[in-house]
Amino acid sequence: MKEPTLRYLQRVRELTRKVFHYFPKDKGDYRPRPYWDSPLKMLVQLAFTEQKIQKAFTEGKWQEVLPPVITHWEGAIQFCEEVRNATIQFALQADPEQWHKPLSTPEGKTIHLQDFLLSIGEYEAYLRGQLVVYGRLAGGHIPEPYGG
Repeated sequence: MKEPTLRYLQRVRELTRKVFHYFPKDKGDYRPRPYWDSPLKMLVQLAFTEQKIQKAFTEGKWQEVLPPVITHWEGAIQFCEEVRNATIQFALQADPEQWHKPLSTPEGKTIHLQDFLLSIGEYEAYLRGQLVVYGRLAGGHIPEPYGG
């Protein structure tokens, strides 16, 4: 269960890194519509959400924290990579008890580490699609993440 989940997450992240690489660095604030989130904000929110949940698993409780203020694309990518590495390290080091121990969310639901990792992978894949579209609308050339 652990190895297939981590392989899935690593594959999702490899594909997303390709999009990061090709995304126009000067278009992090681009919005197709004024009320839509910018790619920069989406990327920071993805990493912040992952960080917040990963810390809840690490510490066994939820804490109220504010997202970091990041104003440039390279800083957002760096933050994202730091959070990703911390999550992978935690998952790799988690013993079977941690892997299966439920964590109650502030909404009263229960999640397990595998659920979190699969969900963050799905969220990242969704965001990757948005970044491809935004990057192309902004004038960038972003190849198909899957190599097509």
